[in-house]
Amino acid sequence: MLFTLPQIILCTLSCGERVLVDMISGPRIVGGHDAQLGAWPWQVSLQVYQYGVGFKHLCGGSLVNEYSVLTAAHCFEGNRSVDPYYWRVVIGLHDISRPERHTVKHSVREIIVHSEFRIETFENDIALFKLYKSVSYNDYIQPICLPFIHIHLNINNQTKCFISGWGSISEKGKYLLPFLFVFLLN
Repeated sequence: MLFTLPQIILCTLSCGERVLVDMISGPRIVGGHDAQLGAWPWQVSLQVYQYGVGFKHLCGGSLVNEYSVLTAAHCFEGNRSVDPYYWRVVIGLHDISRPERHTVKHSVREIIVHSEFRIETFENDIALFKLYKSVSYNDYIQPICLPFIHIHLNINNQTKCFISGWGSISEKGKYLLPFLFVFLLN
């Protein structure tokens, strides 16, 4: 899942820019509805190869820079391979079943799972995909901002947090939402 905290994240590089959506007056999508095309340009689909099926979406991630994607370590739970050969990163995707003209696919060079990840508690639930080739930025593909390590984030029930991704629209639901969707928490 992707969390962005627009009020408190500081950046020195160009990141976290939603070129196609005005953060002040643009649409705010709540309750798990379809996101505007290009609204979350750092959202990526992590896809694993399944014999006889091809590549299938398994987890979401966030583009950190032109060579790196941040995701959750629990994506590799069970028998899921950490071998990068079986994975690809799809960037600039909106409808998971239909790539757009600006959608790009990248091969994965390396997958790094936090060495102290614990599936029982989800502590250190973080992993990094390193890509073979650099990603070119455009209006639909941009890196997310990450907070500096020395900054304490004061997150409370008044902080606006965004979660975006593809998945079921209801708990235990069988329907897989094919579009990028967004929840606004506050």
